[in-house]
Amino acid sequence: MNTTQTQSVMNTTFQKRLSILIVEDEQLVRWSLSHALSKAGFNITTVGAGDVAMEKLQSAHYDLVITDIDLPKMSGYDVAAQVKNYCSEIPVILTSAIGEGDARLRIKKDCVDSFIEKPFDLNEVTEIVTRLLSIKNEE
Repeated sequence: MNTTQTQSVMNTTFQKRLSILIVEDEQLVRWSLSHALSKAGFNITTVGAGDVAMEKLQSAHYDLVITDIDLPKMSGYDVAAQVKNYCSEIPVILTSAIGEGDARLRIKKDCVDSFIEKPFDLNEVTEIVTRLLSIKNEE
C-alpha cells in the first residue's frame, strides 16, 4: 500500500478518530511514533511501562496497541497477551531492536498481529497500522 492509498483508506474508513495506545519506554521512540500517527489522524495515548498500559486499557477504549518487547515491570509479550485476553479484537503490534526470528516464534504463540523491527520507517509503521485497522473495521 503506497502513501496515496493509505491516505485514501484513512479518509474513507476512519471517519471517527481511532485511538492507539503506544507502550514504549524510550522517550524519543515514543514521541516519534506518537507524532507520526497523530499526524496521520489517530488519537494517541502513550505510556512508558506495561503496568501503566494495563491501567489505561481498563479506563479507555483503544482500537490498536503498539508495544515494545523490552519494557520495565512487564514485557511486551505480557502486554500483548493481556490485551488479547481483555479484548481479542484489538490488533497488537510488537516492536523491538532484537532480530525478528525469535520474536516471530512468540508472535504466533501470543496472537500478535504484526512485528516491526527497530529502527523502523515511520511511513511503514503508519501503513501497517492503517492496514490492521482496515481489516478490523471490515470484520
